[in-house]
Amino acid sequence: MLMTLLLVALMLLGLRQRRLELTSETSAIYSQIREHNEMLLDQRVDIAKITNPWTLAWTLKSSGIDTGAALQNRPTSVGRTPVPAVETDLVAPVR
Repeated sequence: MLMTLLLVALMLLGLRQRRLELTSETSAIYSQIREHNEMLLDQRVDIAKITNPWTLAWTLKSSGIDTGAALQNRPTSVGRTPVPAVETDLVAPVR
């Protein structure tokens, strides 16, 4: 009886130790995932800053490249969708 009790106690101690090890590993993996998510978020912010049309226009203008009216806001009216100037340039003539 005493031997069985000691055996069960040792098994429970081993299981508890394994649970603590797994909890520690899980915590480390979770921390790595959080770090990677933060890195990805920072990269998304950096990409958004770089590819922002107004930032691109400012960079091109500061480099001496004329962007024309391509990156300027166009006036709109309620209930009517304006046609961008780029699309009117691509319309083929009707024969």
